[in-house]
Amino acid sequence: MSLLHRLDIATFYAVNNGFSHPALDVFFSFVTELKNYLAPIALLSAYLWFRKAPKGRYCLLALLLCVGLTDGISSHLVKHWVQRLRPCAALPHVLMPHGDRNTFSFPSSHAVNIAGAMTVLALYFPQGIPAYLAIAFIIGLSRVYLGLHYPSDVLAGYLLGGLLGMIAWRAVAWIEAAASARKPREV
Repeated sequence: MSLLHRLDIATFYAVNNGFSHPALDVFFSFVTELKNYLAPIALLSAYLWFRKAPKGRYCLLALLLCVGLTDGISSHLVKHWVQRLRPCAALPHVLMPHGDRNTFSFPSSHAVNIAGAMTVLALYFPQGIPAYLAIAFIIGLSRVYLGLHYPSDVLAGYLLGGLLGMIAWRAVAWIEAAASARKPREV
């Protein structure tokens, strides 16, 4: 077993077993569920659409493109290509306060999705970067704490998500530039 793999497992156990507490079980189980973000996502979308137009509308387009890329590539391409078992399926003594999952581990799709979305938001609205980093960190930590991912799954997810977020932002910036070039200029 390589040094990096041993470090990955040791860090996993330090978070999964070392920080175990009933209050954290509840907190991280809440943090990891997408359904708990539907209302904030709807509010953010309305805010970007109505209060930050047109920049917010381009941001929403980039977010939609980004999530389509991140989820599709991580969940349906990379995970099936790598086929890494989740720690809860591969290691003994893993605490699973949120239950087991029957899918592959690498990369963490939660990390890919949140890193992509936070990258897009950071590129459009950089003043929020500390909050975006905190949100991404907490969601990534939740995946390790809940026994569903190794730390390397989360770190790789952050890298892939950040890259895909930049690609989505660049694609929408190109669309925005093309739309601006077609507008008639006032004399």
